[in-house]
Amino acid sequence: MVIKVGIDQAANLKVLRNLQHQGLIELRQANELEQTWSDVVQQKKGFMLGSSMLNGPDVLADDKVHEVEAIIGLDKRTDIAHIYAAYLNKCEYFVTENVKDFINGGRREALESLLGVKIRRTEEFLREVEGLTGSRCSTVPYPLAT
Repeated sequence: MVIKVGIDQAANLKVLRNLQHQGLIELRQANELEQTWSDVVQQKKGFMLGSSMLNGPDVLADDKVHEVEAIIGLDKRTDIAHIYAAYLNKCEYFVTENVKDFINGGRREALESLLGVKIRRTEEFLREVEGLTGSRCSTVPYPLAT
């Protein structure tokens, strides 16, 4: 089974693309939020007044978006849209190196509990996939900073 993985701008795309080429994962990103990569599936995101474009792939947001806003902070509209898009598109994982906004201060636990999406840094994700597949995935050194 292919794992759906929402990605953030700073994720180690070189390593993740290798897993995608092996057929282990499907990389997904929320469309116009940042640069677009040709081999990454563009996913719908929650329509929110003041930050969504009409005539795009947006869908109506549910009440969870307000809880995400409270966890991440209203001033982080792009971050809110990223993690919320991963939830809307039924991604199993959201891979990011943005520790401050998605992981620290209990944010990871709160967001995972609310949305059911596992939030991991690239190296953490690689270790989990290695555990699931039994094969080594970390082909490029990518140490975790503290």
